[in-house]
Amino acid sequence: MKHGKYTVLVVDDESTNRLLMKSVLKKEYSVVTLGSGEECVEYLRVNAVDLIIMDVCMPEMDGYETCKILKQEIPLRDTPVIFLSAYCALENKLQGYEVGGVDYLTKPYEAKELLVKVKSQIALKESLVESKNMAMMAITNSSELGTVNNFYERSFSCETIENLAHQIIGTCHSFGLECSLQMRSLSGFLNMSSTQKQCTPLEIDLMAQIRGGDRIIHFGRRTAFNFERISLIIKNMPRENESKCGRLNDHIASLLNGAESRIESIDIEVRQRNDVLEELQKALGNVNLAVKDVEDGIRSRQSKTATIIASLFDEMHLGFSSLVLSEEQELFFVNLVNNHMEKVVSLFTSNTDVEKHFISIASDISHLMESS
Repeated sequence: MKHGKYTVLVVDDESTNRLLMKSVLKKEYSVVTLGSGEECVEYLRVNAVDLIIMDVCMPEMDGYETCKILKQEIPLRDTPVIFLSAYCALENKLQGYEVGGVDYLTKPYEAKELLVKVKSQIALKESLVESKNMAMMAITNSSELGTVNNFYERSFSCETIENLAHQIIGTCHSFGLECSLQMRSLSGFLNMSSTQKQCTPLEIDLMAQIRGGDRIIHFGRRTAFNFERISLIIKNMPRENESKCGRLNDHIASLLNGAESRIESIDIEVRQRNDVLEELQKALGNVNLAVKDVEDGIRSRQSKTATIIASLFDEMHLGFSSLVLSEEQELFFVNLVNNHMEKVVSLFTSNTDVEKHFISIASDISHLMESS
């Protein structure tokens, strides 16, 4: 609803008629009077009024022609026009309707009739303006909600708080807002600003001091939002526009609530990765111990086997000297023993392959930990 009186413009070439209408309307409305269509057009190009009462019969530019010109100019198109004329034939009223008039008052008229028609058109215009404002507000709110929903969708794919912080700042920028934020997670504290790469020391200090306070704190054009894992300072909240400010408060609180949940999810994912890495570290340690045990066992058995083989050959040569064997027979027994010793050695070679498998497993686990 408009504050103060509505303005009615009376256009009539007869000064007596202008004075009469002004006397009827001035108690409830601010009244401007002009004497010609030309004056009307020029006046309205620089001034706004809420309603026009237009005499039809005027020299040079009549009321119909004046109204037609007004309706062609966008800023004046929605200003209602009531025609005033001594002619009451249907064709006169149709002509007035065709050029954009909203009502028709026939001379002579009653003051009460004039007031009723003016009040009716003012009320209708007020209703139309309110409807347009509500429609624009609904469209704006729908667009803003779409921006918040887009943030929700993008936040699900954020794997780090750095990515999430950029999404918050980008969404605030879509609302025309500059901000600084602090995010707290298992990975540590992250401070980020939309106007600089880093928050100023004073901003960091302020966010630390207001942490744990009220959910929303207003100070000047700035507004702070507090959550367990996020503190956000809006630097240019439009406090002069109460409706917009209220909507933005709701939208920012909503998207930060979603961001809070996403940080919690990221922390859970980090904790799970750390648990897996810890288990892999233990597994790697166990594999390394197993490899060492295998290596030690192989070396010990190799050493003992070499000693046994050397002792066997020594005893064989001593035995050959006490036996009456030909050179061919001795060679046969030596080759026989050598063949079986080679089989024994091959067993140790297969154990070495087992060791290589353990080493390969340890290497795979190590690479997996690095990629995690």
